[in-house]
Amino acid sequence: MKHALVFSAALILSLSPAQSSDLDDCTQSFHPGLAIEACTAELRHHGLNAEQSAMILNNRGSAHASLRNLEQALSDFETAIELNPFYAKAYYNRAVIYLAMKRNVLALADLNRAIELDPAYMAAFHNRGYLHEKEGRYVLAIADFSAAIRLDPMIKQSFNNRGVAYKKQGEWAQAIVDFTAAIALDDGYLKAYLHRAECREMLKQFDAAVADYRRVIALDPSTDTAKKRLQQLGGLK
Repeated sequence: MKHALVFSAALILSLSPAQSSDLDDCTQSFHPGLAIEACTAELRHHGLNAEQSAMILNNRGSAHASLRNLEQALSDFETAIELNPFYAKAYYNRAVIYLAMKRNVLALADLNRAIELDPAYMAAFHNRGYLHEKEGRYVLAIADFSAAIRLDPMIKQSFNNRGVAYKKQGEWAQAIVDFTAAIALDDGYLKAYLHRAECREMLKQFDAAVADYRRVIALDPSTDTAKKRLQQLGGLK
């Protein structure tokens, strides 16, 4: 998989101080079991409006998702959307669950809705680009990764994934630009080195390709693909 599936938890700022302990734990990302218990306790309180309940359900769904309780997570995100149909984070999170379940048509619809509600939602553009690339819609994938990069130019995966889309279209030079940008953000980004090496081979930049394959092996000596290519290129020492 070319990207991390990231769940978006909301911070709830408008509940009464008497509930603050459970609320703090409900927004807790490092202990999902504690978060689930705290969010469930919050939902028992009277006086919550629909928007507040939706935020708590979104947080609990994120905690369930981190434990791979996908059905429970899906239920929470669905209820959150029923309570607040304009909640971009819940649509995004439900899309991530659908992606994990390989329900791509539903995932795409939710990512479209998340972006419609929040045109600056970088992660939604990135994941929609991933889905387009996975299904062979490379032009659309490039457009979405480009949008993600404009919104946050420090995400290495967006450069790498856009490079993959260019590579699959045979645009080797443009792909190399993106893989190089990804490597500039993370000098240990093995996938970007491997992709760049393959593109450099296609452009007959064999010395540069050898250098990249050697870097891949230095990062992970068990990478058989790099070893085989080096041997074929005469660069294996």
